[in-house]
Amino acid sequence: MKAMTIGDMRHRLVIETPVDTVDENGDRRTAFQDAGEMWGLIEPTRGEARFVADRPEYSISHIVHARWRADISAGMRLRSADRKLRIRAVLNPDESKIQMLCLCEEAP
Repeated sequence: MKAMTIGDMRHRLVIETPVDTVDENGDRRTAFQDAGEMWGLIEPTRGEARFVADRPEYSISHIVHARWRADISAGMRLRSADRKLRIRAVLNPDESKIQMLCLCEEAP
């Protein structure tokens, strides 16, 4: 794996954690609240178009390269400007806890 430099991490990302709420009708909803910021590199990896219930749905996957943080986990979200990326998995590629890879999917 190529060593990342500080200049490679040019995207400012807001870390969002899920918070379950219940509205006045008793319906559960998941909202996200800001939990910090970090810098990273967003690398698109693939896109997929499929039909669900006779409607097109699009899925775009990304890998976010960043410095290691122990407080990032699957289920959280990263926000960059108007883009929202759901974290599906967090990897420590060389087991050194220097760099992490977040496998993400773009959220609508």
